[in-house]
Amino acid sequence: MWGHSYEFESADNWNVIEEFCEYIDTLDSEYMVANLDIGHVGLAMRDDEADDFIRALGHDRLKALHVHDNNYQTDSHILPYFGSINWDKITSALADIDYDGDFTYEVNAWLQCFSTLLPLSRTYFTRV
Repeated sequence: MWGHSYEFESADNWNVIEEFCEYIDTLDSEYMVANLDIGHVGLAMRDDEADDFIRALGHDRLKALHVHDNNYQTDSHILPYFGSINWDKITSALADIDYDGDFTYEVNAWLQCFSTLLPLSRTYFTRV
């Protein structure tokens, strides 16, 4: 991602915040950073939320985010604020750690809706 770093994605591999932090710290390398998949954190059936992971990982470990929303039941990859994830807590946590990493929007479900919406909107506007 940064030409020479390797990122470790959360939630798919670690269910406990402390384990994820310990793994990154044990590697003790400027080339190994954390990638927090915000949508997947909500699917892992844990008490910790994405904002807890953000604060625990902190500025020095967390350098990449996969950003998408869901309803905590299906991995729907929808736009932030269109699901159940608390984005106010997430943005507050990002500000708390002075986050300056990358954002990757994984909102393919939003893009897929265009194949349905475009023909409908064309039909609507031709009637108007």
